[in-house]
Amino acid sequence: MFIVDGSVELRDALCQSLDDLQLARCVGSAGSESQAREWLQANSQGWDVLVVEPELQPGNGLALLALCRDRAPGQTLLVLTHHATDAMRQYCLAQGADAVFDKRSQWVAFFSQLGQLKQARVASR
Repeated sequence: MFIVDGSVELRDALCQSLDDLQLARCVGSAGSESQAREWLQANSQGWDVLVVEPELQPGNGLALLALCRDRAPGQTLLVLTHHATDAMRQYCLAQGADAVFDKRSQWVAFFSQLGQLKQARVASR
């Protein structure tokens, strides 16, 4: 998993939680659009799940959705945001996101989605 979020604390806590729950292994993270863009362009096949916060400083996480629109089969793009309005959800899904989660209220659904993705990967091997 690669995580893009402006909060280093959130990125670290999320990576630790994923490791503790054995849901995923973080292969890296970025706090800005340019850092994420650079890593994603150099590692187009180096991730199974990409988690993006749309609001980054500097930059815009929404631009990363377009960058990953033609990703490989099996790569999942999840949006995790404080602003999961209906308009934001519709926009992100139209731009290629697989799901959109609200940071304030949908952590259980987010972790459930990751559990389902892990089970699907294990079953396909």
